Amino acid sequence: MQFERLKRLTGRELELIEEDELSDAFADCEPGSVPPSGQPYGIETLLDRSLADQPEIYFEAGDHSLVIRVSRQQFLSLLGDAEPVNVSEHI
Repeated sequence: MQFERLKRLTGRELELIEEDELSDAFADCEPGSVPPSGQPYGIETLLDRSLADQPEIYFEAGDHSLVIRVSRQQFLSLLGDAEPVNVSEHI
């Protein structure tokens, strides 16, 4: 991830949070497991456009043992009004 690019896109000073803060934010998930959308938790969500180009997307199911597979359309529906941005880049 291009963290500096993400800061420029949002116009905010960003920093990574500690794992205990992560657990507080996503209390219904196992520690260290992050859902694909922060919107149900009141957290602004950005969508990297490279994900929107994938035919299928896989993400953790709130723990470290289960994975959910969804189609591109299901994923975009799940993210609702998440802002599409260019954050990652292929090298």
